[in-house]
Amino acid sequence: MNYKGTIIEESLDNADVIKSLKILKTDVEAVTDEHQTPWIKQWTLHRVEIPESEAEDVAQKLSKVIDMSHISSWYADFRNDKKHFIIFRDKVFHIDRDNKSQYEEVRKYGLTLGIPEYQLPNYQDLPKDVLAHFLNDANKSTYANKDAPKAESSRLKSEDYHFEKDGLVYHDTYFGGRDFMGEEIVYQDNKPTWGANYYGFILDENVGEKEVYDFLRKALMQEYESLVPVRGPAKFIAGDWEYRFTVDGDLARFTGQEEISLKGKVVYRCHVHGGYIQ
Repeated sequence: MNYKGTIIEESLDNADVIKSLKILKTDVEAVTDEHQTPWIKQWTLHRVEIPESEAEDVAQKLSKVIDMSHISSWYADFRNDKKHFIIFRDKVFHIDRDNKSQYEEVRKYGLTLGIPEYQLPNYQDLPKDVLAHFLNDANKSTYANKDAPKAESSRLKSEDYHFEKDGLVYHDTYFGGRDFMGEEIVYQDNKPTWGANYYGFILDENVGEKEVYDFLRKALMQEYESLVPVRGPAKFIAGDWEYRFTVDGDLARFTGQEEISLKGKVVYRCHVHGGYIQ
């Protein structure tokens, strides 16, 4: 089974190893204080796919070129459904994704290098890549899809959606119309495992609710690949309308902002944050 992961080009002394890999997508992020890498201006993130037969060799090559001058900031990783390669400078962990103690060993090692704790990989009963795939399906099968049926109201005057697949359950509850507030929860084995809160509002009184939210649904239905697939793509344009979504963090813990502009003027904004529930 092939492995997938994201390699940050700026984390490597020599990025030639990336040229030999299958790159699925490349994104560029401006560096913020949260990245804790002030000596560079951007992160170039390459989403890669690595054949199982080549995974060990690629891991060893990466371990030799991770930026030695900033060893306290970087590691690389890629995984499939069962195994996870986590790569530091001159050290490779090949761990079982169901083994919590192996993840704890990795985290202890990363902390000795000075890597921020929140950036280190963490064992989860619901891995982030599995959750990301499920959320992508759930989002496009509920509010974003104008034909999706609503679920029974769970609270007084709430609007609700419900989606189930592969043993996971998604429930979305919100209140309001033109301005709205809501919450999404993902359950695994009847236990709340992940969630997000959001608050959206229309800024321009001269813009109609229906036209804004018709375009929002169109944006949310776009296919895209993201480490945080909680709303829509980073950017989507249709005629005079433009959608943007910016996010910090990953599915374990994130904050994001969604905006819609009409003829260059921001007419709608939504704030969202969430992460794993323990």
